[in-house]
Amino acid sequence: MRVTPTPDGRLLVHDPAPDLRYDMGNPRLFATLNGQGHITHFHLPEGIGLIHSWTHTARVNGVPIKWAEAEAVGRSWTLRGSALDVEITLRTVCPANSPELIQVWQVVNRGSMDRIFTLTLDVVFDLCQPAVRVGTSASATRLYHLLSDHPLARRTLGPRRWRMLNRISEAQKRLAAVAGRQLPEVEILVDGLRAQGATSATLRAGDTPLSLDPAPLQSSLSFRQEIRPGRTYTLPLVLGANGSTDPAGYRAALEDADEYTHWLTTAFEHPDPLLRSLFVASLNTALAMYKELPSGFAGLWAGPGYAYPPRIYFRDSYWTALILLPYRPDWVRNHLLNLATGIHPDGTCPSGVIDRAILPFEDQDEPGTTDWLSDHRDSPAFFVLLLHEVLAWTGDMSLLNEKLEDGRTIWACAQACLNCLTANPAKDRAPNDWADNVLRSEWVTYDLALLVGALHAAADIARNIGESNAAATYAQDAYQISQLLQIHNWDDNQGYYVDYRRTGEYGGLPFIEDHLALDTLMVLRFHAAPPERATRLLEAVRSKLQTRSNMFQPYEDWGVMCCWPPYSLRQDLFGKSAQPYNYHNGAEWPYLSATYAQILLERDDPGWRYPLTRWWEIHMERGWLTPVEYHSPAHPPGAFLQGWSGLVVSAMLVGGLKLRPALNGKITLRTPPWGASTLRHLIVRGQPRTITVNESGAQM
Repeated sequence: MRVTPTPDGRLLVHDPAPDLRYDMGNPRLFATLNGQGHITHFHLPEGIGLIHSWTHTARVNGVPIKWAEAEAVGRSWTLRGSALDVEITLRTVCPANSPELIQVWQVVNRGSMDRIFTLTLDVVFDLCQPAVRVGTSASATRLYHLLSDHPLARRTLGPRRWRMLNRISEAQKRLAAVAGRQLPEVEILVDGLRAQGATSATLRAGDTPLSLDPAPLQSSLSFRQEIRPGRTYTLPLVLGANGSTDPAGYRAALEDADEYTHWLTTAFEHPDPLLRSLFVASLNTALAMYKELPSGFAGLWAGPGYAYPPRIYFRDSYWTALILLPYRPDWVRNHLLNLATGIHPDGTCPSGVIDRAILPFEDQDEPGTTDWLSDHRDSPAFFVLLLHEVLAWTGDMSLLNEKLEDGRTIWACAQACLNCLTANPAKDRAPNDWADNVLRSEWVTYDLALLVGALHAAADIARNIGESNAAATYAQDAYQISQLLQIHNWDDNQGYYVDYRRTGEYGGLPFIEDHLALDTLMVLRFHAAPPERATRLLEAVRSKLQTRSNMFQPYEDWGVMCCWPPYSLRQDLFGKSAQPYNYHNGAEWPYLSATYAQILLERDDPGWRYPLTRWWEIHMERGWLTPVEYHSPAHPPGAFLQGWSGLVVSAMLVGGLKLRPALNGKITLRTPPWGASTLRHLIVRGQPRTITVNESGAQM
């Protein structure tokens, strides 16, 4: 199997393996196809799976089809193959908004003899609610905050407190088993099947099946068609939720997928197929994250691997939103308003917010029950940073005065977030930031840098709305936090900021995790480091974290590690991060590599291409067709179609072109290092824009 990018950014797979996968999505579904065209996953974003499996057996005169190539782009997955002298194309698409998959067989007889095409389709429907109860009750949420905040609990339990807090927080990930999952009821239609469970699913065909066998465990449909020489047989199959399927509309669905493909592949035109395919796949991944539920809950999901309970994250969604703001600012605005409902009055924020509608009725109005993992240290800063980005891209300052159900404005929520963080900038010994399998505590470079960035963002907002005193206060706070960074986290001997430092002043023994972590580059992204230290930090990252330069790591050239060497204190690790080169302990994370690439682009550093593209080259080598969450030569990859892993789009726009509006709307473009190119479909301050780069520079 070999994957190559085409000149317009599609991915072409030669000799596709059966276990190859392609993920796609729209606001009402996540779906996965394999290298034989089987549908391996089809889930609604509220957590209901339409099918357990969808498999087929297709032959021509009894000869199985051999798939020669596959094409992946946007919401389309196409297989091309043959049997005898018959050419077969199998294309699967999902429409822009509805919960449907359309699979179309096209069989062309290129020979001189009649041929018989047979297809047997086996489907196992799901249609069950995934759980009755999600996470802990309101009483458990109150217990978490008691142990977290009460002075007596903090003093009595000391460093052991995090273990209790983590158990309570992790309990939210445990879904109560459904009592006696019922098999769906399946009935025969003239042209297919209808199944009824927690929701309904309809499978209809554009031809009359030779036989239909409905069954709760596995339903089968069989088709047989004689095809004369030079003739074509087309068989559309449509699978959808809530009975809205119509096989007669398959042409419109294919046209819609083609239009979306054209939109994607013309968003960035450039002669480099690798760079163009990276842009196409990354933008498509981010666009697939926006979901809308029947309850009204909407926003940016993290990815299909994090789909249930239906939730939106503060952290992941910030990076995904940066990709989408130049293309779908209305989606990001809607997302931010839903995200704000998770901000507690004291400014603390969970890792994410779940849809209230899936909670037991008695828990729905209790404070904190929509928390997904309580009290994450980086969440408040990410909310303020995202608010600033939305205001800058849209110019809609009225967003600040939007009110939640309890009467708080968005601006008041942002200020509460900052008050929470500045009241005590030292982090508790808990796994409650990006590295949530590591017990980083006290002076954590990543968290302090985010806080500096959030304070600068708030100062900018305050200045633009005439709150000069607040602006001055936030600017002074940003300076003081940046000084804490220099005092506690800079290691002059090594020439970089250490990951985290415990002084012992907050309990426990003093300790310094003095390896180099890629997330310490947040000090450069958010302007929290003096220029001379920035230069030394980037030199250290180049020599230690770029695997092509680090001869001490054992796996040759595979991208940019998120830390080196691996974590040194075993007691601070658990889960996947307890393994070297896995998860937070040295794997490559495309979103962090993109952040690194953006910093290099902004500084006109010629080394920008390696962190931007090397991970995508690894994806091609391994047959991963959508950006994954993280990867390492030593361990299986993380989740596929991961929203924030498409951050290279933002890195190229902001770092390469300097396309980032100020709050006053000012933009000063520059010529990117990749040269002549065209970028389309951008929306800046509500106006459609196209950027052309040529020998005269960049014009919008």
